[in-house]
Amino acid sequence: MISAITAKTTTTRILQRCLSTTPPSPTTKTWQVYLSGEIHSDWREVIATGITSKNLPVALTSPNTSHADSDDCGAIILGMEEKRPNWDKIGANMNNLRTKTLIADADIVVVRFGPKYRQWNAAFDAGYAAALGKEIITLHPPEISHMLKEVNASASVVCEDATQVVDTLAYVIRGELPESPRDGEEFVPIADRLGAGNPNPWKVFWRRRGAYCASLLHVFLFLVLQNKRSEGMKRDNENIFLAMVHRYTNTQKVTRLDEKILGA
Repeated sequence: MISAITAKTTTTRILQRCLSTTPPSPTTKTWQVYLSGEIHSDWREVIATGITSKNLPVALTSPNTSHADSDDCGAIILGMEEKRPNWDKIGANMNNLRTKTLIADADIVVVRFGPKYRQWNAAFDAGYAAALGKEIITLHPPEISHMLKEVNASASVVCEDATQVVDTLAYVIRGELPESPRDGEEFVPIADRLGAGNPNPWKVFWRRRGAYCASLLHVFLFLVLQNKRSEGMKRDNENIFLAMVHRYTNTQKVTRLDEKILGA
């Protein structure tokens, strides 16, 4: 449980976060964050409100979120076209001029995919940002995660709601974490759940392979003892053989002497 974190550990973490926190000032870096994706919900407003409430040094940009304006901008400025493809092309070129410039200037690109519409433009923006080497945060409900797995694989962070995007920016910029974990009271720190990081490799080795190594040692000692026992038996057999040879040699000498006496 989260209550298991000791007061000392909590204090240390707060100090570490404070050391990585830079209060807003005229010289503080202003992070450029581009908000790409669907225009049918208030997710951009949620992020903007969160950034304002946390007083983060972030400048938000986005494509033109007026569907009608993004469709007709080219025709309004340059004149109407008789065919729909030409109408779309002059408008798309103007929108691309804005989109590509802002993505190129962005430090982070947030790409939102909603459950209702197929956001082809958002997918293109994600690919374009990845090609430029931009940091990407994807934002979508979990039920469409499978369809976006390749896009998510190129993202640094995958969020399910807009508040997570705000919390991510607060942590990246200032090292601030939300007061309550996403999992609430079920949250367990990694040191308590999975053990401390960078453990002694020998301890890990003996904990995982100790019984196996002990068995190998027993087999090795058994073979050594068997070898010594075999050497001892070998020496005993050699002594017995030498004694038998000595006895046989002496017997042969006596027999030959008897034959000489009897022959005489």
